[in-house]
Amino acid sequence: MNKQNRGKRAVLYARKSTEDSHKQVQSIPDQIRIMKEIAENEGLKIVEVLSESKSAKAPKVRIKFEEMMNNIEAGKYDIILAWDTSRLSRNPVDSGTLEYMLNEGVIAGIRTHEKWYYESDDLLLSIEGSMNSRFIKELSSKVTRGMTSKADKGDYPSMAPVGYVNDRLNKVVVKDPIMFDRVAELWRKALTGTYTVSELTRIADKELMIRTPQTKKRGGTPLCHNTIRHLLQNPFYAGKLRWGGRIYDGNHPPMVSESQFELMQKILDPKHCTRPKTEPYQFLLRGMIRCAECGYAIVTEKKYKKLKDGTVKKYHYCHC
Repeated sequence: MNKQNRGKRAVLYARKSTEDSHKQVQSIPDQIRIMKEIAENEGLKIVEVLSESKSAKAPKVRIKFEEMMNNIEAGKYDIILAWDTSRLSRNPVDSGTLEYMLNEGVIAGIRTHEKWYYESDDLLLSIEGSMNSRFIKELSSKVTRGMTSKADKGDYPSMAPVGYVNDRLNKVVVKDPIMFDRVAELWRKALTGTYTVSELTRIADKELMIRTPQTKKRGGTPLCHNTIRHLLQNPFYAGKLRWGGRIYDGNHPPMVSESQFELMQKILDPKHCTRPKTEPYQFLLRGMIRCAECGYAIVTEKKYKKLKDGTVKKYHYCHC
């Protein structure tokens, strides 16, 4: 028992990351229970208990942590209780703030389940903060490497697009027993080149009843205009995988052939048009300028307005 801290006001902060929930050292209830026992043995008075399920890899995103830091600045607490320094921070900004508060006497100390951190322990706290930040970077690197390796082997390392489902038992992508044939019919109509994307959107919703993959929190909704266009530009349906800026051969069953996919890209090209034109119209920057928000090409159209004196004025409008 550390007698110098008896009776001091403490805040108990518990956190569980939403990103590594399957590898948590202690759950939030366990963290709170153990730290309360330590506080009682140390003679600390717990003023408040704060907890949240949020990653600490970025600063200014944890509501309860920011609340705790503001209360510390206001002089509400003297001591911080946390299971481990990694529960407090995994980024250099928050780690540096805690270190500064400890050095300046804003907080008297930090108590984890293993030891105390005082002003003289600033170097140790700094080292542990760097290690906590490094852990996140290494974890991200390992996950990225693993997903790229999976794509290289032909397996899609993410949620399958509409028309397919993830077989979680065998860890492969298979045909959706309901949506696969519906999406294939949409491709068949699109490949005729006689439908606009807007018309295909209506057909997918009203006629084919195609819906987005259903999850616990979202899904089961009609496909929007942008989703239809992205679907027709996705090489996944031709048996390929686009991952990390590269194209891989996939192990999943293709919905269309590679030649059909290439034909679809020509149909989607702004220069392609199956409708007859009464007069040729050339836009100098056609296909060169795209909208900064949606990414679609900027096109022009002519509008005519007849004035009261009988003259006709011609206007050019640009839009995506």
